[in-house]
Order: sequence, then structure tokens, then C-alpha cells
Amino acid sequence: MVIVDNSEIIKPFSNKLEALGQVRDGSTGKIEKEYWTTNMIAVGKKTKHPIPLYSHLYSSVEKGFISENQETYKGFDNVRNVLEDKKATFIMDRDYDNIKIIKKVLKEEDDFIIRLKKNRHLIYQNKKLSVRELALRRKGKINFRSEIKGKVYDLKVSHIAVEIPSLKGQKFTMVVVYGYGKDPMVLLTNKLARKKDEVLSILKAYITRWRIEEMFRVQKQEFRLEDIRVRSLKRLNLLFFLVSTMITFMSLKIEKKNGFFHSVIERARGIKDKNQIKMFLYRFSAGMKAILEKDTCGIQHFKYVEQVHNPRQLELKLAL
Repeated sequence: MVIVDNSEIIKPFSNKLEALGQVRDGSTGKIEKEYWTTNMIAVGKKTKHPIPLYSHLYSSVEKGFISENQETYKGFDNVRNVLEDKKATFIMDRDYDNIKIIKKVLKEEDDFIIRLKKNRHLIYQNKKLSVRELALRRKGKINFRSEIKGKVYDLKVSHIAVEIPSLKGQKFTMVVVYGYGKDPMVLLTNKLARKKDEVLSILKAYITRWRIEEMFRVQKQEFRLEDIRVRSLKRLNLLFFLVSTMITFMSLKIEKKNGFFHSVIERARGIKDKNQIKMFLYRFSAGMKAILEKDTCGIQHFKYVEQVHNPRQLELKLAL
């Protein structure tokens, strides 16, 4: 299961950074100076914490930029190399609801789960209908309770076999979910679902997508990614890679929940009981900070590095 999403790094006061583009800030509605990031993550089997597989920072005005789709294709190819022969299910939000993305995933013989835009049209019983019209025909026969960020939702879920107009003859499953808001949420997947458990497994996989949004918050709040000051886009990408590496390290330690994990969590001195925590990255980051901010010797004392004396280096003596 690979969760795909993009994010932005806002730099409102920067004038000298390389290849700064512009984007509408979703929180303020203003046009801001920014960079985009493409992110693809796996999640831990036990704790569902984010494990970055691909993290790349880019600008829409940098030299060599082609399109957002092309940046996504680079991520698909990179993840495909990492997974080798293992089949992936790519989970994506509405921003990725386009036929080119779908064809790219199908070409690699992988699976996808995409949240559909309501203005898309699908074929049902040889009729071309809008997603909204199809969704309203299904009122939900499957009951499912979901909890996201501490809020509980009672959902009604239905599914229907459909086709995409430009991919006639190939069957897809549309999953309709009532309960998250006034309008139903609609998912599309190439996974064929006939049983209740198969339908719910599609929904559960998509619900896991919120973990990548938590990772974005960790990047910006704990690692202050938007406060980094380097002029070169290459150096900014390197620091972005190091942040992703650190999140991977923390997630893997959280997944094990061994003695090291508990030691770090206890040093954070959080108010909330750890048995009630579902996203440990914030607490783990605080614990690591508490440990390292009082350290005066650096990391040298953690591991003895052997100094090599009289190395048997091959020498070539030249006669003068």
C-alpha cells in the first residue's frame, strides 16, 4: 500500500531562493511563493506510521520542469524500483483523478484507489452517467464505524461495477461512502469487490491516507521545513531528503516499540498517556530533542571509530 500526495513549502519572505514559484496557500487563500513536493509513503504494519519511499522537492519554474504528472511518474518509477516484483496499491486523492495517472498505474500492472471528482463521467449498464448521479443511486447497505483524528464517523457504504469511457471493456469498482459530510465520498479502484470484506478493505485503505497529511504536519511543525534558509534548490532538496530519512528512522523505531522507543517517549514528558496516542511522531521528536539538546560531546561517544595505523597502502615508487 503506497499513499501518494503532494504538498507545498511556502516561502513568503524569500527573494533570493532559486526558482521560487507561486501557489495559492490553502490555509490563507493568498498567492504565495513556494516549492512543491511529491511524496509517496508506505505505512508500518502495526502502527500505520508513515515510511517515506519517495520524497522530491521541485518548482514549476525550474529548468527542465515538464508537468505535475511527470513529477508523479518519476515517483511511480522510483517506487517500482524499490518494490521490485511486489505489486503495489497506489492510494490517491482527487488531485490525481485523471486518465493519464490511471493508465500509468495500469501499465505497470499495479492497483489504485482514487477519490473521484464529482464531475467525472463513468459507464454503468451501457449508459454514460456522472459520478454524482451514480452515487446518489446508492444509499449504502454496509455499516462501518471509522475514527479519524479522534472523531468517530458512522458510515454507510455501497459499491457498483463501472467502466471508464476511454477504457471500455475494463471493469472498475466504484465505492460510495455516506457519513463524512453532506455529499457522499466516491472512490474508484481497479480492484474487483464482490463481498462486504472486499469493499471495506478498499475503504480502510483509503482512510489510511490521512497518515501522509500527518507526515506533512510533522515536516513543518517538528522539523520547521518552511523555515530552512538555503538558496540552492539542490541543497533544499538534500535537506528535504534528510527530513524524510529522519521520519523513516522514527517510524521504524515506533513500529518496534522496544526499549529504545520507550526511553525516548518517556524523555518527552508528555501530558497525554502514551496508551492513548495514535500518532507518536510528535512525542518521539520531542523525546529526541530532550535527549540531544543537553548533549555536549556530539555523537562521537556513541560509537568507537577505529583509527587505522600503518595502512598497507600500495605505493608506486618512481625512479628519478
